[in-house]
Amino acid sequence: MITVHWTGKAVSDNAKTIKDSRGKRHNSSAYFAYRSSVALTIREHRPGVRLEHPGLFVQFRLDAAADATNFLKGLLDGIQDSGLVANDRDIAPVTVLPTLRRPRGHLDEACMVFWESSR
Repeated sequence: MITVHWTGKAVSDNAKTIKDSRGKRHNSSAYFAYRSSVALTIREHRPGVRLEHPGLFVQFRLDAAADATNFLKGLLDGIQDSGLVANDRDIAPVTVLPTLRRPRGHLDEACMVFWESSR
């Protein structure tokens, strides 16, 4: 079992993408920073660890105005970027438990627990 605590700024779906001058959508720099922050935190805690069939439990605290479902996609992308899993679609089961909302102006927090699933 692997436990990782992350603190940072989660990015909402509204801020995930931006349009270029031709109207094409790209991931925003804020979204890349979020993914990179998650990946770096995992690499610092568990360098070189790779799970083949991971399960994931996430408990998190977000801004009072944040939509809880927007948090998960960037988190899963960051987990994949860390190298802990080959593809975030291989993570199953995923259990998400939002906790109390944090006051505005404070950082978001997540506690991630990974285990090798017996699928």
